[in-house]
Amino acid sequence: MKKILFKIAVKVLPHKYELIFRKLVLGYQLISSKNSYLVQSGYVNSRINLSLKDENNDYIPWMNYPFIDFLKKRLKSDMTVFEYGSGASTIFFAKRTQKVISVEYDKKWYNKIKDLLSNEVSNGIIHYQELNDSYPLAIEKYMKNETCDVIIIDGRMRVKCAKVALKYLSDRGVLIIDDTHRDYYTDAIKFYEGKGFKTITFKGIKPTGFDTVHTTFIYRDGNCFGV
Repeated sequence: MKKILFKIAVKVLPHKYELIFRKLVLGYQLISSKNSYLVQSGYVNSRINLSLKDENNDYIPWMNYPFIDFLKKRLKSDMTVFEYGSGASTIFFAKRTQKVISVEYDKKWYNKIKDLLSNEVSNGIIHYQELNDSYPLAIEKYMKNETCDVIIIDGRMRVKCAKVALKYLSDRGVLIIDDTHRDYYTDAIKFYEGKGFKTITFKGIKPTGFDTVHTTFIYRDGNCFGV
């Protein structure tokens, strides 16, 4: 019946309105069909409710969907994670790994995420870190002699943070830099490539967003993601 009505509408509408009508129908199908990627990924729900949750109502990082899918398949319960920049991602990683240590420069956001973590997980730790020259060095302060399997660069001063993070990667460790569509993060990628690392850049939309954004995965042979 819907197909018949569509064909009738296309025939009776003036030609100049046909394209508009087709766009409206396409938009409706994208946000309502149970087989639509936008529905199955949880994107529609994220837009309507302005939330960072997937199709199962679980917290997810504010990263593009192809990369979120990549993470879900490869995170393991024996991994240690360090994160510059906190949020729903902190809960996401804590529920899938052994331990997450996150630093946050925004005091109000820090307090909000700290309360959220206490209600959701027991292995997620968040520290407040002022945004100054000591911010990139936070990993030295909180990891000390430990190394990390996964380091996420998703806060401020990302190039500096990425460079400091190198010596805290375990032999199997990987680095993740979000929003690498921004040209000023290119230096961080080149720095790691110069050290013999390989990169994969994932592209797509984020929960609640519209634009195509990039996340770059940085790794070497024998990494914990098996890439």
